[in-house]
Amino acid sequence: MYSSISQAFSVIRCFFHKKLQQSFPMATSLKGLFCAFLCSFVFLGSKCQDQLNAKPGEDIVLQCQAPRGAAIGLIQWTRPDLKSGDVFFYRDGNSHDNYQHASFRGRVKLRDPQMKDGDVSVILQNVTINDAGRYDCRTIINSGSTEPATPQLMNNIHLMVTESGHTPGNITDGENTRGHYLLFVPFISCIAVVLGLFLKITLQNSNIHLMKNFSHHQQT
Repeated sequence: MYSSISQAFSVIRCFFHKKLQQSFPMATSLKGLFCAFLCSFVFLGSKCQDQLNAKPGEDIVLQCQAPRGAAIGLIQWTRPDLKSGDVFFYRDGNSHDNYQHASFRGRVKLRDPQMKDGDVSVILQNVTINDAGRYDCRTIINSGSTEPATPQLMNNIHLMVTESGHTPGNITDGENTRGHYLLFVPFISCIAVVLGLFLKITLQNSNIHLMKNFSHHQQT
């Protein structure tokens, strides 16, 4: 879905770019390029955080992807609002529940224990209202260096838990319930900005032609 929206955005931006060139060539060199840069920055930046909706009693997947084929030495899932303990901690081939916050012990496991293709997603079982919040996924990739490495942020997810109509045991995949609708806000805003700029320049160009015609009639 994200790629389809991005392609549509590119088509629309190119259309207005051509129209700006026809109406007022100087616009594309300054305002047009600035607007395209601004829109691309806002549009691409909107996908920084995934949103996952769940109901109490469900089992959910917290998605995270490490580089394919990488030697994963550490996986750390955390909640910034927890004063101590992790959501999930894995190091050197084993998970360590002694590092976990008490509320997550026995409820979190790797979706794929083999971590095929760099999949470091975890399943959070029996979701509760208290599980709502932001989840950060960090990893350390073994590079053979003897110097200590710092876990690198790979993904973050905002979990929202609602109480109505849950079915215990259902597994909700974060990939299917992400807040992609948030992409439409900057997308529509960018279209509005480009359209406004196009109309403004078109009117300016029309006024120039009117002034030239008026001046020509006065001279004749």
